[in-house]
Amino acid sequence: MTTIPETVNRAYAKSTPLVYIATSDPAKTQDSLCKVLELQAEKETIYPTLLSWNIATGLEILSRQCSEHDKFNPQCQTCKIQGSQQDQGQKALQLLGEEPKELTRPGGVLILATKLPADTILFFHFAHLYFDNEQVKQAVWNLRDDFKTNARMLIMLGPDFTLPPEVAQDVLYLDEPLPTDEELKAIALRQYENARQSYPELAIPNDPETDRIIDACRGIAAFPAEQAIAESLKKAGMDFESLWTRKRASLSNVAGLTVETSRERLSDIVGQDAMVQYLRDLMNGPKRARVILRLDEFEKTMAGSGVGAVSGDSGAASYSLQKILESIEDWDWIGMLLVSPPGCGKSLFTKAAAVEFGALALAGDIGATRSKFLGESEQGIRNMLKTVYAVGQDRVLVIATCNDLESLRPELRRRFETPWYVDLLTAKEREALWPIQLKRYGLDLDQLRPDDIGWTGAEIRNACRKAWMLRKPLVEASKFILPISKSDPELIERLRNRAAGRWLSASYPGPYRKEIEREEAGKKKITL
Repeated sequence: MTTIPETVNRAYAKSTPLVYIATSDPAKTQDSLCKVLELQAEKETIYPTLLSWNIATGLEILSRQCSEHDKFNPQCQTCKIQGSQQDQGQKALQLLGEEPKELTRPGGVLILATKLPADTILFFHFAHLYFDNEQVKQAVWNLRDDFKTNARMLIMLGPDFTLPPEVAQDVLYLDEPLPTDEELKAIALRQYENARQSYPELAIPNDPETDRIIDACRGIAAFPAEQAIAESLKKAGMDFESLWTRKRASLSNVAGLTVETSRERLSDIVGQDAMVQYLRDLMNGPKRARVILRLDEFEKTMAGSGVGAVSGDSGAASYSLQKILESIEDWDWIGMLLVSPPGCGKSLFTKAAAVEFGALALAGDIGATRSKFLGESEQGIRNMLKTVYAVGQDRVLVIATCNDLESLRPELRRRFETPWYVDLLTAKEREALWPIQLKRYGLDLDQLRPDDIGWTGAEIRNACRKAWMLRKPLVEASKFILPISKSDPELIERLRNRAAGRWLSASYPGPYRKEIEREEAGKKKITL
């Protein structure tokens, strides 16, 4: 696989003038590119002039640092390269005719860049912030032909970003992935070596420990990973709780992602026996998921993703649909689609599954990735999915929950395979759930219970919670519960009709069979 620095080096050799690199760590990317470009230059004995610009410090010269000598040593090849680059950089800056540190206007520095000498590479930081400026767009476009004539290159650095149409066709767009496991391992070992200067007795981690460190850092950028490892490394060794706390905080800073925690386990769930068994078999197989990504109320998120949607919320929904389909297909993710009336335990199933099998539970909020600007919405969903991939790679289980499927496109439903239908609890299932929820809130297990025909699991939980909060018996607290079977019976009937024979049952193996349940005094179940 060709790396980003290798690709840029080849592009530079072919006089490609404009490059945009989507990166989560611009400083590391710049450093990696400089090293590769310098190594290639050594072979050809032609060293490019390397300059860097950002809005706070203006233009600066980049040059190789010699780790062996504090002062220039004419016998040292690295020192000679450093001196040559400094001289070339100073000459290049003099051609601009202005004080480099005063060049803090993005449009202005790009206009002056036409004066830079041949074999110059200019790094332009946080480029995505300035493309709403007409002068910047025009200046970038103007550099295309001017830079191509004599091996100059503008390398724009920023997060994942949709380039404006005025320059999109002229810029080589590269998307740098988050650190690989090998790169994270190198970062970890380097931090251990640094720490051993203060704690000589600190042992270098063995392979299992290294794997745990990699697992705790997978999905975050190189610099925060380096910081997290350094700050979690104690005299006695790695503080894994601290490392995971920092990882959760880092992932939660990604728009649309939240790291979830839960106390429930699969044993706390009733009415989903077939679905739970399927999950157990899946997690004990060769595709055991590292990450369980929950997409709640998926049908509402994807509303407006129909054919022909090109702008506004509809355009964002359409693009989100496209990227989710690509992610599941290209990265070999597994999908599950859970459908039920509200309160039947779909979200609980996802959280409990992650706890049960030690997977990282992520809640994805596609709506939180959206902006009033379509380009920013596209950037948001790409970044969210890219982060999930970095954490779980091909070991991601995507569980989408819906209260209906009418608004979901057929191709999306196909990626998730056959939907699972989670019905209202039967009498036997409700009987099993009451003790679990009563114990959870420290309530009397033998007290009189309300008439619970047609109740969901959430309604049983809410009744127990209200009894605990109000300090009232269950029967009194239940007066504040209006089950969905009474508030929206049409929804339940419609879902059961659609599920019958076409969706999988969460309760028992095979397709869902529509059942009409009557409960007499003895709570005898009759299926018609």
